[in-house]
Amino acid sequence: MASPTVLIVGGPNGAGKTTLAVPSAEQTERPCLAADRIAAELNPDDPYAARMAAGRQFLRRLDAFIED
Repeated sequence: MASPTVLIVGGPNGAGKTTLAVPSAEQTERPCLAADRIAAELNPDDPYAARMAAGRQFLRRLDAFIED
């Protein structure tokens, strides 16, 4: 079995991390964790207000992926 591969994209707000990561994940049929997308799930009307909760949820989801 091949070792799992993780693509980590980092950078400041507005740098285009999600713009890069989402198509890459779709092309490789891999899951994509993006804190801004999680924030939009948590608070569609004001994702910015959910940024701290989204960061915590991001880390929980990342832990779950690592465990699998």
